[in-house]
Amino acid sequence: MIRALYVKWDNTPGIVSFATKASDVSDIPFPAITICPEVKSQVSRFNFTDAYHKHKAGKLNKASLNTFITMWQICDLGAGNDHAPRLYDNHCIRTLRDLAVPKSSLLKQCLWGRQTLNCSQEFHTTVTDQGICYTFNSLSLLHLLRVGEVHPDFLIDGGVDNPPRRASTSGKKTSLVVVLQTNQNDLDYLCGSCIQGYKVQLHAPTDYPSLSNYIQVPLDQEVSVEVIPHLALTTNSIRHYSPDRRNCFFQEERKLRFFSVYSQANCELECLSNYTVKLCGCTRFSMPRARLVPVCGVGAMRCYQMAEYSLLQMDGCHCMPACSTLQYDAEISQADFDWHHMKQFKLDHKERIHLSYLIVYFKEPKFIAIKRSELYGDTEFLANCGGLLGLFLGVSLLSFAEILYYCTLKPFVLWWNWRRLRSIEGTD
Repeated sequence: MIRALYVKWDNTPGIVSFATKASDVSDIPFPAITICPEVKSQVSRFNFTDAYHKHKAGKLNKASLNTFITMWQICDLGAGNDHAPRLYDNHCIRTLRDLAVPKSSLLKQCLWGRQTLNCSQEFHTTVTDQGICYTFNSLSLLHLLRVGEVHPDFLIDGGVDNPPRRASTSGKKTSLVVVLQTNQNDLDYLCGSCIQGYKVQLHAPTDYPSLSNYIQVPLDQEVSVEVIPHLALTTNSIRHYSPDRRNCFFQEERKLRFFSVYSQANCELECLSNYTVKLCGCTRFSMPRARLVPVCGVGAMRCYQMAEYSLLQMDGCHCMPACSTLQYDAEISQADFDWHHMKQFKLDHKERIHLSYLIVYFKEPKFIAIKRSELYGDTEFLANCGGLLGLFLGVSLLSFAEILYYCTLKPFVLWWNWRRLRSIEGTD
């Protein structure tokens, strides 16, 4: 029974429980919001569908061919076997940024509560696997990334150098509202999908966005997102255990090369980048990389896709959660956005545009955090062992003193008395 108790203490030293007191949403940051348009390029700058048909007919000039091959990486058209010689594409990020819809055209209106925001200042540009995206309320890239380690191309936009915003309470009065604009002429169903609009991800301000999961915001629709936070904290009583035993890392215990802040998402992204470099000799444009590491081109697409699949199968990153984590769940509702009848959106009839309405707010003013604390400390383990020994053997601390006496001091006393007795008998 003592052995079973030791195994339990060794394997599960911590326990996860609910906090005894509810926390206010004002105690935590508002989620960071990354918006990725389905439109990857403005038609006035590059028409992907037209370039695709010209390429099939062999009529695409060299300059357009280079742009077309770069766009191939974010347009879901297969692994790009037709362009196998193009292994590297170091100008990929610059090309995608030059072709992308600028913030001033995409972000029509931004509101924080009832206050109007400057969209271009509040949203900073980020590079994801969906191409060029725009992020609100995240840490500045200059603080989130290690500037001396990461390639300068990855630092497209430093972002707002302010602490993440916090909502004073729940509900639409303290919400983020973003009106998104799409030009009808820019819609390209070959580079993208039949569902036009935007992909939106909610994430912690300390996480770099990765569009593995997202909320779809269609054209001419209003999407309301009710946010439910999940906060996990770890007490100092469990800090002296090894990370593998408590199943989390404190910030100072796991240093990342490219990120200043440790989180499981940042760790997994960096691990994938390092593994891709090891396997392919380059890394995907959306992954942080060192200054001398090249960007994979279309010819290496199958390789970096295989690298991601292989790494998932191996689970070799050892990226455990941070000991203090903040995640956001969402409940979504959607309705038609009949913006044509709104005075503030009156436009010239010659303009063919679509508007989408996104509103994000906390669902409840309070939430219950979870807490990781010590289940069995040294004192509890010793007390449980003593209880078992006392129950079955009548053992106490005095018993151990008696055992020590009879094993060490008692034999010595008997030997000493026997020796004295022999010496007396010898004298007689």
